[in-house]
Amino acid sequence: NPSRNDLFELAYSLFKTKNYDEAAKYFEKITSENDSLHQNTNYLLAKCYLEKGQKNKALNAFLLASKFDFYPD
Repeated sequence: NPSRNDLFELAYSLFKTKNYDEAAKYFEKITSENDSLHQNTNYLLAKCYLEKGQKNKALNAFLLASKFDFYPD
């Protein structure tokens, strides 16, 4: 099984190439632990949802990302 970091790298590559549907699928798989990767993943997942027009899901993902202080800015 690929590590969470491997999944993040794959998802981020898909995100950067504007393949938001596939990126979201991988980001959703790695939001299980409360760490900086979780915060960053939720932020990028929210951006995927925005690109897909899923505003409620984006709001929820942004809220989850904001609950952590790993990256307070």
